[in-house]
Amino acid sequence: MKLFFIDDSYYRRERTLGQGGIVVDETELRSLQDGIRAIKLKHKIPLYVELKWSPGRDNYLRTRFKGDTDQLYKDAFDLLHNHNCVCLCALHLLGECHGYKAHGWTINTTKKWAIDNQITYLAERFQKMLVVDNNSFGIMIMDRMQEYGSEADVVRALEFELLHGTRFEKLSNITLNLLSADSKLCAPIQLADLVIGATVNWICGGKRSQRLFPEFFTRFLHDGYGEPHRMLSGLPSGVIIGYGLKLFPHALSWIGRNRFAEIDNNIIFRADSGFVEK
Repeated sequence: MKLFFIDDSYYRRERTLGQGGIVVDETELRSLQDGIRAIKLKHKIPLYVELKWSPGRDNYLRTRFKGDTDQLYKDAFDLLHNHNCVCLCALHLLGECHGYKAHGWTINTTKKWAIDNQITYLAERFQKMLVVDNNSFGIMIMDRMQEYGSEADVVRALEFELLHGTRFEKLSNITLNLLSADSKLCAPIQLADLVIGATVNWICGGKRSQRLFPEFFTRFLHDGYGEPHRMLSGLPSGVIIGYGLKLFPHALSWIGRNRFAEIDNNIIFRADSGFVEK
């Protein structure tokens, strides 16, 4: 059984919305949670504090934390490698979406449309991963939605697709409808928050994420197409964008490829050895 923990991130100025997070095997889940707990203790953060990429005004990380935030996040991203987590994220540049540009949708309407599409995309990629991984089964668990409208509408939309499939996938290996949990009480969702928060911030040109995204970008690649995918080689942007990291529409995809320029200049993916320095 694999569990897919999902959170969201939105950058208002760039009108960029993203959803995504981490896929972890059930055999790694307890040790992953223990690892998050150990990181909090290492950095002298109370266990009740929620780890977030963009903590709110009252969050301990903003009001009282005196440690090295970059190191805190690096330690958290190390857990992705140590526990063989896979990152899956989908982003929309809302101002470039067809409904907003051509049909006069409001930003809120565009957000709701984007959320439905992102959840569908993430479910399709998760399904493909489960089939390749010995035809295993999985559950999707997202943070409670408090900002973008009706959580029930999102759940109902995915329920229909679980029963009848999408245009591209039968979601037969996802065993339950989308579940929701409070991230304050679910440590893996806190790690998902760091992943999607850093990813959206990186796409939007944020300074901190320029330092930290290279710590975990390799976790976006998973052998989701089966044996033939193992024979592909190329630049990191070419093997990640469009699979583990989906950017909508094409305008955002081009921004993403430009963001990858420095990584592409220094690293290449080889089918027989993975990501290696040039």
